[in-house]
Amino acid sequence: MTQQFTVRIVGSGPEADLHRKVLASLPEPFQIVPTGKVDAVLLMDGEPAPLDARVAVIADVSARKQSSLSGAIGLPAVRYLPRLTADGGFERARKSQFALVSVGVVTAKSDPEGMLRGMVEALATVRWLTNASCQIAGAERSATGIVATLKQQESAPVTTLSVHASPTGGETFTLNAVGLDARLHAHLDADAIARPGHVELFGIEGATRASLVHQNDHRLTWLSVHSVFANDKNKAACSFEDWQQDIAQSKQALAGK
Repeated sequence: MTQQFTVRIVGSGPEADLHRKVLASLPEPFQIVPTGKVDAVLLMDGEPAPLDARVAVIADVSARKQSSLSGAIGLPAVRYLPRLTADGGFERARKSQFALVSVGVVTAKSDPEGMLRGMVEALATVRWLTNASCQIAGAERSATGIVATLKQQESAPVTTLSVHASPTGGETFTLNAVGLDARLHAHLDADAIARPGHVELFGIEGATRASLVHQNDHRLTWLSVHSVFANDKNKAACSFEDWQQDIAQSKQALAGK
């Protein structure tokens, strides 16, 4: 029997509604409660975590501090990385040595939060794929987007990332990585609830695709939360500390500093 834990959603709006739908699809692991002591909390708009919460899922890109989590484990609700890390082909690709990596994120709007989230999402993915820290070395900005290059350790690939606003309002993520023995291509969209992403790995044996992941990224994040409670181990691909660092440097790049 699956152990059930309680969740409180702090905040409102479309993102909160999406997480409510996701949690409604997980009735055995989680129960949403409006008040009282809770095991986990969904945080938005810079709100601090309740003192009694063990895990805080971060649904915004506010520059919150560790103290705002009140001792809770912080798990960023990233939109694309959970689906990638759940894909067997992407996991195999992490063992390859890539020379070039390019990430493109299309946001629904060119507003500051959308651009910032796109930058942070791209950095989180590059870090996981290359197993190397990410530092923005330079950036070129326009009215609708930004293109940045990354400075990583000597053995890391040459990496560029771009974030642009969509004229049609759709949000997508595209990753291309090229090496001597492998090539990786991934394309995902943010709006899909159960549609699998396209992740294809090209090697000596040809093109391969792993078993499709029919999961929403937020659903995978909440399943990670449950594993924290069940195993007392944080299995999230993006840590709260890395999330904070990427937010800080992305803000500087977007501001032209």
